[in-house]
Amino acid sequence: MFTLHIFLFILYFNNKGVFFIIHIGICDNDLLQTSILSSHIHNLIGLNKPNYTLSTYSTWNALIEGLDVHNIHLLFLNVVQDNISCISQVENLYKLKPDLLIILLSKDPSFALKGYDAYPFHFLLQPVDINQLKTVFMRALSHINKTKHTPASYIKIKSNYSTIPIPMDSILHMEHSNRRLLITTYTTCYSTYMTLKSVEQQLNNQFVRINYSSIVNRSHIASIKSTTLYTSDSKSFQISRKYKQSVMKSYLSLT
Repeated sequence: MFTLHIFLFILYFNNKGVFFIIHIGICDNDLLQTSILSSHIHNLIGLNKPNYTLSTYSTWNALIEGLDVHNIHLLFLNVVQDNISCISQVENLYKLKPDLLIILLSKDPSFALKGYDAYPFHFLLQPVDINQLKTVFMRALSHINKTKHTPASYIKIKSNYSTIPIPMDSILHMEHSNRRLLITTYTTCYSTYMTLKSVEQQLNNQFVRINYSSIVNRSHIASIKSTTLYTSDSKSFQISRKYKQSVMKSYLSLT
């Protein structure tokens, strides 16, 4: 397994003046092409002066293992690994990391049309043309720059030894019960041993805590009667005195 991590520290600020690191990945079992692309990226990023990490993977399994660990924002992925097309597997990458930007690579131009079925950010033909790479790469950096510090549209939980992304808009409510946190969505109830506090830190202001062990999606508050809150799926929760004022404020702002 070949995995290389290159850390180059150069200041980069987004349009709000906030410093952050861009994490880039390359997955290609052609080490020569990987080396060439890495060199091009180094030169291009040097012009734009962001702070970044570059991680390279020579196998699909190495990529899957490293994707979450290295928090990849932008991935250059060869569509063929070990003579097997990876296009059908791209969907699994989006499940693991929904906001991942993927630029597909191939020496075969016929994969360009096939590749767009996987909804990549772009497709580049190898050997990569430096001018085309610059155009696509700078567009990707601009996209990351705009979205990096906006509230996440999903949360990540650990369940059954897997990391599961859950779209926030799909969540109705969550409550801690018998050492487990139960997160109810339109279609599923997820169970995790994570604490309510750790998940709450991932949420945006779409959610409001109503008692020590429960949080609800403000958009799914159906009604409030005295200290009882009813959600759109007919679930009832007791509002504690500590959170009554913030809950009522949230509810009234919706009516």
